[in-house]
Amino acid sequence: MKKQSIHRLGGYLLGMAIVCLAASGMAQTSASSAFQQPSVLAEEKDPLLAFACSALIPGLGQYYNGDIAKGVIQEVFVLGGFVFAIAKGIEEKETTYYYGGYFDYTETETDITGDFWIGLGVSAGAYIWSVIDAPLSAMHKNNQRRKKSYGHLFEYESRNYSAGLDLKMVHSTVGLQLALHF
Repeated sequence: MKKQSIHRLGGYLLGMAIVCLAASGMAQTSASSAFQQPSVLAEEKDPLLAFACSALIPGLGQYYNGDIAKGVIQEVFVLGGFVFAIAKGIEEKETTYYYGGYFDYTETETDITGDFWIGLGVSAGAYIWSVIDAPLSAMHKNNQRRKKSYGHLFEYESRNYSAGLDLKMVHSTVGLQLALHF
């Protein structure tokens, strides 16, 4: 590979990283609007879907779970490791051969350095982290949600409190009970 094509590939990857970061900003904006709608936050997260999203694009499962910062960090490490491996880990060496002073030719050889394996290791590690973390985070969020749910007949949740309305039977009389949880 020529240095120009390596730099061009690095530019394309950097452009993709910028697009992903911009998309994560839009996802964060939509996630912040989700805080205004308690019913959106109350949805259970599917661990299998989170796994599939992260396997497809590292960090996408974290966006699905609402962990925007973690998704951005994973994208940066995956793309950054790959760009580092390509930019710093591949060197081209030119060797010129002379035969009797009349004929010469140049041979180009591509060498892979240790930096290539370091960058590839960082990228692979971040990818594996993303794929493992997404379903675990989804299960953890589901468990937290279940612990927070009080099992009322009608329930309203906000950031600071939860209110529930239940039917209660006391001494053969049916009534309504209002419960507030802070």
